[in-house]
Amino acid sequence: MDASPELARTLDRAEARAWRIREERAGGMGINVRDFGGPVGFVSALHPVPEANRVLGLTEDDAGAVADVVAWFAEQNVPPRIDLAEPSSSPRLEAALRDAGLEPMTDGGASVVMTGRPRRYAPPPEPKRVRRVAGDDVDRYLALQARIEPIGEDEQVRREIVALATQQLTGVHRYVAMVDGDPVAWAEAHMIDGTLYLTGAATVPAHRGVGCHSTLVRVRILAGIAEGSRQAVAAVPAGSTAQRNMERAGLEVAYTRRAWMPPQWAVTPFYSGD
Repeated sequence: MDASPELARTLDRAEARAWRIREERAGGMGINVRDFGGPVGFVSALHPVPEANRVLGLTEDDAGAVADVVAWFAEQNVPPRIDLAEPSSSPRLEAALRDAGLEPMTDGGASVVMTGRPRRYAPPPEPKRVRRVAGDDVDRYLALQARIEPIGEDEQVRREIVALATQQLTGVHRYVAMVDGDPVAWAEAHMIDGTLYLTGAATVPAHRGVGCHSTLVRVRILAGIAEGSRQAVAAVPAGSTAQRNMERAGLEVAYTRRAWMPPQWAVTPFYSGD
């Protein structure tokens, strides 16, 4: 699929809108959101990882807004990150980013945005292998997330508040995959305006490569179909197992997105903890 600038803009801004709606559902706990007239920025002071602190939806028409975006991050003492879709890029926009002190990340900065119509492509997973998270499972679900990605106490509290606030909302899907009765992988999806957003997933390292992620992709796709989803969208690391599993589910790569950040972002106090 060769995405046009219009499609890239539509999907990027739809994803940004989905993130914004998700945070609003949870009361915006710990998240600062800023609309730049199309592009949308997110800063999570409690969660110092680049993926939680970024701007989506920038296009050539927004080159004049780059300085405002960078200043907004600076006000919060967070290094700026702009995720730029390749179809939306241009020499003028890239020059504006470089003038602001940003460079494309060369290590782990590329992701692919995938989309397609959800389809039944395999039998439903066995119940003993996957379980939907119910209200009384939220604590165990959050503990599993923290087991895979250790986080600070404040961020753990924020995640608990967000999870409890959104758990019973229509269109919110959380699952865990089991191995010998032990939860070893988690995944989320959010249905918004008929589109299923596959918003996150992770597996305990010792259990990777045994089908947990592909199982959780399948169960989320089936949930979307059951709720009448017309489209599924996911953003995953380029060339990853997640990309291959999404392709098996019928999603296609629409375009690549590259993260732009200051070259020394990793040693700043926000990310280094110093």
